[in-house]
Amino acid sequence: MKKITYLLGGTGWLLALPVAFRSDHGAGTRPPRQEFGMGFGNGLATYDIGGKTPHTACNLQYRYRHNSGGGLSTPNQGINDNIVYAGVSWFF
Repeated sequence: MKKITYLLGGTGWLLALPVAFRSDHGAGTRPPRQEFGMGFGNGLATYDIGGKTPHTACNLQYRYRHNSGGGLSTPNQGINDNIVYAGVSWFF
């Protein structure tokens, strides 16, 4: 069994498409927000290759993500996520 541990990281621009939903601003309206934003994320992951068979791998990841308006407007409230991923891969 081979174990690989690695770091994750990335950044980029976001485009939020307009959607209609119910909110405190009235039915079918959007709260004031910005259409463009920025996001970044980082994390740590491990990958175990060849567990029970040589064609399988298990992975476990932790990721922190932040999305905000990138300081382009006020208020610039962001959304922070802490995410744990677990999965099994099958290689053909």
